[in-house]
Amino acid sequence: MTRTSVQRRLAAILAADIVGYSRLMEQDESGTLSALIARRTEVLEPAVARHRGRIFKTTGDGMLAEFGSAVDAVQCAVDLQRKLAEANEGAAEAARIVLRIGISLGDVIAEGEDLYGDAVNVAARLETIAEPGGILISGAARDFVHNKVPAAFEDLGPQRLKNMSAPVHAYRITGLARAPAPAVRMVESKPAIAVLPLANLSGDPGQDYFSDGLTTDLITELARFHEFAVIGAASSFAYKGRSGSRQIGAELGARYVVEGSVRKLADRLRISVQLLDTEAGGQLMAEHYDCRLDELFAVQDEVTRAIVAKVVGRAIETAHQSALRATPEQSLAYDCWLRGQHQLLRWTPEADDEALTWFERALGKDPHFARAHSAIALLLNGKVLLRPGYPDEASDRSRALRHARLSVEYDPADARSHMALAYVSLFLRELGRAKRHFQLARDLNPNAADTIMNCALGLAYLGDVAQGKELAARAMALNPLHLDWYYYELAQLHFLCGEYEACIDTGRPYVEEFPELPGWTAAALGLLNRSEAAAEAARFLEGVERFWRGKGRMRPEDAISWFFSINTFQTDRVMVLLKRGLQAAGLPVPG
Repeated sequence: MTRTSVQRRLAAILAADIVGYSRLMEQDESGTLSALIARRTEVLEPAVARHRGRIFKTTGDGMLAEFGSAVDAVQCAVDLQRKLAEANEGAAEAARIVLRIGISLGDVIAEGEDLYGDAVNVAARLETIAEPGGILISGAARDFVHNKVPAAFEDLGPQRLKNMSAPVHAYRITGLARAPAPAVRMVESKPAIAVLPLANLSGDPGQDYFSDGLTTDLITELARFHEFAVIGAASSFAYKGRSGSRQIGAELGARYVVEGSVRKLADRLRISVQLLDTEAGGQLMAEHYDCRLDELFAVQDEVTRAIVAKVVGRAIETAHQSALRATPEQSLAYDCWLRGQHQLLRWTPEADDEALTWFERALGKDPHFARAHSAIALLLNGKVLLRPGYPDEASDRSRALRHARLSVEYDPADARSHMALAYVSLFLRELGRAKRHFQLARDLNPNAADTIMNCALGLAYLGDVAQGKELAARAMALNPLHLDWYYYELAQLHFLCGEYEACIDTGRPYVEEFPELPGWTAAALGLLNRSEAAAEAARFLEGVERFWRGKGRMRPEDAISWFFSINTFQTDRVMVLLKRGLQAAGLPVPG
């Protein structure tokens, strides 16, 4: 773009995207295309024209439109959603076209027919977090349309949007019919947590915006965790100024309640937070944090991590016990998933088979339950780690990819969905896709210890060992009572960093549990010319043979072949070091 071609103007931007487009195309490509063409020509394009807008960009599943007025953009969006809801009534699933819409107002740069700028980016980002059939609007646009359109607005507070340095204040247009489309689902058996509005103790009612904003940020951060349901901001703020946390928790259906206060004096802050268990009646946490205003984001992260550290483990354990008490017939999709997760903790092929049965049962109860899809993807993708030589590896990889993609489609906000797609892509040597989804998983939930630990190793496999070390240290700090598989991954990470002594010390207590692990420790011993390398190599062969699922008796060459087959994605440097170390340990590694 040359300097002379730049044209700027104020514009309202409407971004729309079809919910579940990939799934609809997979189920009925011709039916979906026919419905899409009909809705575009009969509903979408006439609505944009009727409200004096123009479509300046289209994709297979979405479009961007420009309006000279925010009022026109909002009226068009409301018109669109209502007419699409009417068109979808009684239609087959493949013919139900449901939109998410985001609207923003701001300065844009025009180049020919195309538009660029923050207004375009904000509209597109708001669209991604809108609910199916819903409309989100930026604060700037809402200021222009307030009292000028027959619509009600729910204040969602500041929203952190992808690749946006500053939060964007967002409003949801209410009163629209809910769309009958798959979305992120609130599962009934999840324990719920409510964050009550933090009290403003500054003595100045004009500072309410600050404590309210911090409350909204805490709700947003906790909502990243799918282990519990987070009560929405609108419901929480309905109790602003009220006392009686246990009663409020009961009214909201929340097992856990966060309450507290903010005292702001000049450039100093004191944030006090309590975490309560409304059923048991106990206080799980009571902390206060003093900081300067410029340290707020770091302290907010610390507050969130402290709450999560107390709640996540307890929430999972409570839900596990409830799920295990239910009969298979009584179990909801989430209960079935929890039973599967419980089996995975045993780390045996037999337990994995049982877990797969429960995950598939979860999908039988809810085909759009993303967590079950990601669990199946990870299990199928990792099955080879406990079943060296088994014959169904290729078909399992294909199934894993399908489930991983569905998981991301059904719940793109769940970090585990992206982590599953990242690992499947890694084993298929789709390294660019793997890196992108590891980074998404890391960014979507930076306080989820297990996910962060998996991302640490995944990014280290792809060559970013510095990032891997940083994330692993964070995961272990977040979850100091972690399970043994952390050491399995940490030992590999040490090897990738060239820390061979640390690889040996970390991994050797666990080599009986993970058949791959003694291959790494044997290579580390070999590279250090340690005398016990041969004994570790023998332990590696014994471990692989114990888990062997191939035809006939396992030979040493089979174990070596299997070890390198599950590490094909390693960098050339790592492959050279592994071969050199295993050869030094006395194993028959081909040149």
